[in-house]
Amino acid sequence: MAYTIRSSRITRKLYLHIYLRLFCLLVLHIRWIHIQEEVLGQNKLRGPSPPLLLLPASPSLNVLILAANGGLSGELPPGTSAQLLHLDLNGNSLTGALPPLPSTLRYLSASANALSGPLDAAFAAPLPDLAFLVLSMNAFTGRVPPAIFALPRLSSLLIQRNNLSGPLAVPAGGEAPPLWAVVDLSHNMLSGEVPAALAAAGSLYLNNNRLTGAVPEEVARSVCRGSMTTLYAQHNYLTSFPKPPLPLPDSVALCLTYNCMSLPDPLNPK
Repeated sequence: MAYTIRSSRITRKLYLHIYLRLFCLLVLHIRWIHIQEEVLGQNKLRGPSPPLLLLPASPSLNVLILAANGGLSGELPPGTSAQLLHLDLNGNSLTGALPPLPSTLRYLSASANALSGPLDAAFAAPLPDLAFLVLSMNAFTGRVPPAIFALPRLSSLLIQRNNLSGPLAVPAGGEAPPLWAVVDLSHNMLSGEVPAALAAAGSLYLNNNRLTGAVPEEVARSVCRGSMTTLYAQHNYLTSFPKPPLPLPDSVALCLTYNCMSLPDPLNPK
């Protein structure tokens, strides 16, 4: 009889322990699904990226900042919060491909990691509100997806220092061409001719690629009237630049060195 009573007390304690643990997990889950902003940047977090921070288990999460930890590693999970607006993963050790992105995203920075592979899958679905995209200093390969240039609200595109290759396919702007503040495609392995639609950029960095042919008239006119304030196209295989009306606006920075062109007079004082 004494053994039965003692066993019953142990069973009740065990059930109570399990109940308390389940209650705590439920409370944590209820609190978690209502989190809207998580800022964990500038720390020393290490190990695999926490999947619960990105998966749909946190449907209310709008802002996630894990930048400048350095030690976060592993691949990004394929699912993300359905309401995510701002995602900053800059300055870590993340690897693998960039997964498909939530359609609500407005800001994405994943520079200075070790992400790799093509970018097409990440931009297969519409991203109507994405305005700021930074994927520089990774190891992405393949082409620059044309869908990136077709993003309707994109103002800043920085994908320099990767292993991107092939020609650039920039859709024509139509009646409402994009107004990019900056487009940086430098230090890749891009080939082919410079698309005329890139004349819409305020600052354009094409240097250190394998681009060929003439600089388009549209790009040259944008430089000459000062709407494009920076054009860096050095270290390519470009063959000519339309003769500009000199002097160029004081606000313009133009660099065409280390190409295959002879600049027209009076730029070439011979």
